[in-house]
Amino acid sequence: MDKFRLIDVQLYAIFVNLILIFGVHIKKREFTYSGVFFLMMCATNALYLMIDGASWFLNGTPGPAARYALLAITNLNMAIYPAYTVLWLYYIELNLTGSFRALRKKWYYFLPVALSAGLTLISLFNGMVVSVDADNFIRRGWGMGLIAAINWAVFLYLLLIAFVNRHRVEYRITGYIVFFTLLPVAASVIQIAHFGVSLIVPSCTLLQVGIFFFLEIRSAARDPLTGLLNRRQLDQWLEFRMNAYPRKGPFHLIVVDVDDFKGINDTWGHDKGDSALKTLADIFHRSIKMGDKAARFGGDEFTLVLETGDTAMAEEVMRRLQHNLDGENRSGRYPFAISYSYGYARYDPADCPDMNDLFRKADLMMYGAKKKQAISQSPTIM
Repeated sequence: MDKFRLIDVQLYAIFVNLILIFGVHIKKREFTYSGVFFLMMCATNALYLMIDGASWFLNGTPGPAARYALLAITNLNMAIYPAYTVLWLYYIELNLTGSFRALRKKWYYFLPVALSAGLTLISLFNGMVVSVDADNFIRRGWGMGLIAAINWAVFLYLLLIAFVNRHRVEYRITGYIVFFTLLPVAASVIQIAHFGVSLIVPSCTLLQVGIFFFLEIRSAARDPLTGLLNRRQLDQWLEFRMNAYPRKGPFHLIVVDVDDFKGINDTWGHDKGDSALKTLADIFHRSIKMGDKAARFGGDEFTLVLETGDTAMAEEVMRRLQHNLDGENRSGRYPFAISYSYGYARYDPADCPDMNDLFRKADLMMYGAKKKQAISQSPTIM
């Protein structure tokens, strides 16, 4: 009866992965590399679940056919054991760095899979990883701990990658990555300590659900370069927030335009320009409060929505943003200084009855600020 309960868990988890695969197809009309890796993770997890379920079902089943099937399934499971973790590593690094070109060169990330497959091949002759006894029960060898250690090493490297690249993305993303990475790690520790408990593969399904809701759906609503809200999501949020005025009160809309961004691209190249936009997006995240919104309006234009009706507090946010930007410029990271012009408007239905009026008011202030600056001399050579 216990083995059927375990198989029930595997079947439910397989069904969840199929729903996630279908969900990605619905949410994303055009696949990104991130979406492709997510689908590969779902498919790999579903394969693991089928192998895991079959091994538990056959475990202790008498007969030579069951014995050979159990040997084949358990050894296949151990041979490809780190594959899911490696795909998770690729997925996370891609989402942190945004560079698939650089990721293509890291073929060595699959070395843990090759090492695991080699150990499993040796195990066919001496049972060092896994074996099946005379009663057709699975027996673990010391090599299983070694393969688990290889898998843990990949997880630790993944956490290191997340830490090193933590400034590239919103801090919440790094938090999600760390939390979901620790789920299968904790499950593997428990399963190794209590053989007969099936937690590792189902925990990966929980990881998939978390990725889907916190990263995949979220990324579909984000600007692919900066990770900020895109124009469509900004418009939807503003409409929602304006309708919530009777309950939540006024708020501030801030429009930000990078000074002489064309000059940056023409002088230093589009790669430097894109990098500067990413840096500015990171500064937005570090400068605004939780609940505030940051969006890329288009090109070198950004929009902030601050959940405060106090103009003095909105101006304080902009001073904090400028302070953070000054620190970035002093770091010498770029051969030019990033600067911007901005304007803001306080939403009140009496002054700005609709969204167009709100933007028009903020734009007028921003264009006035641009006229006061000698933007012809930007970018400044450092």
